[in-house]
Amino acid sequence: MRDPGGVQLNKLAQNIRPVLITAKLDVNLPTANLQPVLPGTTTEPLNINSISNANAKVSLQLEDPQQSGIRLIPPDRTINLVANQATVIPVRLQIPAEAKGGASSLRLVLTIADQAIAPITIDLPLTIQSKLQIQPTRIDFGSTEVGKTTEIQNLVVRTNISGTASLQLQGNSKDVSIAEPSAAISLQPGETKIPVQLQVADSNFAGDRTFTLVLTPDNSIASPVSTEAHLHILIPLGRKIVIWLLLGLLILLITLIVVCLIQRKTPLELAEDFRTRKRLEGALVVLEPLPQSSQDEEISLTHLQKGRVCLSDLIPAIAATNSDAELVTVWRAGKKNIDLRCLKGVIFVNTKKINTDELYDEDIIEIDNVKLQFNWIEHQRPSESSSGQTNF
Repeated sequence: MRDPGGVQLNKLAQNIRPVLITAKLDVNLPTANLQPVLPGTTTEPLNINSISNANAKVSLQLEDPQQSGIRLIPPDRTINLVANQATVIPVRLQIPAEAKGGASSLRLVLTIADQAIAPITIDLPLTIQSKLQIQPTRIDFGSTEVGKTTEIQNLVVRTNISGTASLQLQGNSKDVSIAEPSAAISLQPGETKIPVQLQVADSNFAGDRTFTLVLTPDNSIASPVSTEAHLHILIPLGRKIVIWLLLGLLILLITLIVVCLIQRKTPLELAEDFRTRKRLEGALVVLEPLPQSSQDEEISLTHLQKGRVCLSDLIPAIAATNSDAELVTVWRAGKKNIDLRCLKGVIFVNTKKINTDELYDEDIIEIDNVKLQFNWIEHQRPSESSSGQTNF
């Protein structure tokens, strides 16, 4: 330094001091409390704590090795640092709407101008929240018969993550399973179309089913999403007929058991009663005129196995007259009765002229000169007090 007179000594000192002091810059970015950010948003300011032992101008740049499209706001800004004065450098990031979910390895590079300091790199770990959406929110698979598969319906998934996911059924999905997709679903950022087909088990349960289709990604940063599904299960007509027939047979069996218990009879005895329910019972005894043969005195109506018979067909003496009547089986109030109906001429029962009369045990029938006695055990005529009639 040449200044023999010392005129510029003060200026020389100012030139010497910067040479002797080594410029130094300390920076710190707290990242412990960094929260995940949503795509399409701008982050809150990230504060870089800095201090320099010399005046300096610092420029800030962002390095994005994954080419995610994240950028600084505002870009290429220059920050003036005052020697030995702590300065906070706020950093804000713009996250693109199509940013891929997950961790992004970013780096902030601080470059100091007019100082012999190498650029300083700060790692900035940033997590972008996952976006997983499914459409439609309700899907209708229509009607499907048991043992068959439904028509294919498409689910559209929009996401910003990649990986695989599984589709499961939850809720009222008994006898219903997923036929397609049969394997794990591959997800890529953007839109993914998933064809879905359901399989209905071969069972006898039909009706409306409402359950939930749940898409669960293998990436832990994404939560499962779901959509409501509706399905109407049908039973084929032929199977319905068989089911109703079996149900009808069951009802008939129960009814038969109840009737057997009430009547205290076996099914065979009931069947015999039903077979003979319309047949005549009892017997006719010819009192006048007496037949030539004693075998012709009593005529069994039970053995005839008929529900209607004319007296003239049974007794020749009546056929010779101008009168005739018929015996008919009639059911009243669940009780079997035998009526005598006049076909022609004049007919008397217990000395009373009748057109139609209900016969009881030991009733006397008179047709012209023919007198008959009707016998039917345990079917006596009601007494006067119970029937309101007087017997002579």
